[in-house]
Amino acid sequence: MNADENILQLPYVVLKSRQLLPQDSAIYYVVDEKFIIWYIGKAKNLCARWKGKSHHRFYQLQKQKKKLFNIYYELVPELELDTLEQQRIEQYNPLLNKTKVKAKKLHPTETLLGETLHTMLKFH
Repeated sequence: MNADENILQLPYVVLKSRQLLPQDSAIYYVVDEKFIIWYIGKAKNLCARWKGKSHHRFYQLQKQKKKLFNIYYELVPELELDTLEQQRIEQYNPLLNKTKVKAKKLHPTETLLGETLHTMLKFH
């Protein structure tokens, strides 16, 4: 679904500049350049939620190479996050909220390296 005036009037940060997000609790909307809502989520600390590449939807968004994403956000008291997130998801029905999370695929060499390091650290 497309973002409406309620979302487009909210403050936002370009996905590539996500380190500029506030450290407040918020409901956030990931919206592309055509104003299509891709994902709606909640965070107790919005900046920490998007820090680095730790967000569970980051790889799905990154695969959309020709899309430019903005993270719109509304600051919300922590106690209201669960209720408001569900209301917004039902209202806007974003593309990724009903899909499974696709994790980054590890190559066999990465898996073997991780297992080897884990074993080595156990014995030290």
